[in-house]
Amino acid sequence: MRLGCCVPRERIPAAREAGYDFAELTVVDNLRPVEGEEVWQALRAEIRAGGLPVEAANVFFPGDWRLTGPEADPAATRTYVETAVRRAAELGIAVMVFGSGRARSAPEGLSPARALEQLRDVLLIMGDAGARYGVAIALEPLRQAETNLVHTVAEAVEIVRPLGHPWVGVLADYYHMHEAKEPLASLLEARDLLRHVHVSNPDRGAPTGRHDFADLIAHLRQAGYQGRISVECRWEQWEAESAEAARTLRRYLAT
Repeated sequence: MRLGCCVPRERIPAAREAGYDFAELTVVDNLRPVEGEEVWQALRAEIRAGGLPVEAANVFFPGDWRLTGPEADPAATRTYVETAVRRAAELGIAVMVFGSGRARSAPEGLSPARALEQLRDVLLIMGDAGARYGVAIALEPLRQAETNLVHTVAEAVEIVRPLGHPWVGVLADYYHMHEAKEPLASLLEARDLLRHVHVSNPDRGAPTGRHDFADLIAHLRQAGYQGRISVECRWEQWEAESAEAARTLRRYLAT
């Protein structure tokens, strides 16, 4: 398993020095799908100059984008997704995370069935773009404080599996699983759909040794997962914690 870190693009060189294999960037701040090619070309050059592969991306949609409800605009979403995935492929990004809790949340009055139908339509749009450019899409379950749709890995699997789309899978975030009190056994049910993993301490802090990750790694291995793991956490002191987090997780991956 390759170990990465979610960082702003300015911190890519520091992530390299801290010992990570790749960086994970946000779509909204770095790929800028709503902005023109001149802006993108400058950003792409800056990102590539960081000296560390960028292999994953998250925060796909801005919070004010509507994916469910009567204000959803599938044509605009399709254009946004096409640009985002194409630019991701230009950087060598292999997996894009679909969290975007505010954008996907169902507005008041919308039936859960209709909200999930719209969410599936978005996933198909994303998956088709992923197929064109060779980029996997991973639906991320989020805690209830962040969205009213899809809170567990098990729920994500129930949505994604019937789609049968080879470029659409799920993400497991250790923090959100802990918040939902979801058992790690859900990783085994998701095994063939698991495309990416986020990790932090259960309190969202840096994984620097205060928590035992042996059970998580054991379940990932039992699920046959051989993909990427990204540290996504709240750093108290990046300089002190980033390298220690990488060393800590590599010890678990080496056993």
